Amino acid sequence: MAQKGTPLIEQIESPVELANALANVIVERLNRAIQAHGSASLVVSGGSTPKPLFEALRAKPLAWDKVTVTLADERWVPETSADSNAAFIKNTLLQDHAADATFVGLYKAGSGPHEAVSTIDEHIQRIAKPFTVVVLGMGGDGHTASLFPGAPGTDAAIAERDALVAIVEPESVPQARITLTLAALMNTECQLLHITGGEKRALVDEVLQDPAQSPYPIAHFLNADNPRITIYSTH
Repeated sequence: MAQKGTPLIEQIESPVELANALANVIVERLNRAIQAHGSASLVVSGGSTPKPLFEALRAKPLAWDKVTVTLADERWVPETSADSNAAFIKNTLLQDHAADATFVGLYKAGSGPHEAVSTIDEHIQRIAKPFTVVVLGMGGDGHTASLFPGAPGTDAAIAERDALVAIVEPESVPQARITLTLAALMNTECQLLHITGGEKRALVDEVLQDPAQSPYPIAHFLNADNPRITIYSTH
């Protein structure tokens, strides 16, 4: 349990059991939105951590044809690339029951990110807001989505209030990234941070000591003014 004034932390030892518990929360939220509004939306992240979560989610019976899935961020690569988050999501989440969901990607073939960003923003604008569920991950450097500490574009993506997507060009990775902005990621009914491993948990605990003074982008989500977020973590 988190201390008063900090986000709730759900801690489960096994990564698989953690993924199953998180999948149950997500499905309950999606189902509630479908019953209330006739549709629901799910924002997910790439990386190795969410694979067990996606495998658990796709096995859950749900009116997936009423769910729109999109990404928190994407590398500027086509789906044929092994680095594509869209390909990862289609291969791991959008299978079995979840194959009926609608997917909205963040990559546009045939153009560069700066030429395509406005079109991609329009596609994300069409998804009803607030998002039903946003599932964030976190890197060992404290980045989330593609909000990388100190990277060109990160400060603008954090400060932006109107656009839903932004371009970030971290020097530490080979491709430009397109990411949902901080404002877009905050515009959700339910926000979940999914982390595994002692190093990431230690970083989160460090940030929670004083989010306002933390240099890590994840700190923007881990504060008492963000009641939407729950942290799902192994030890």
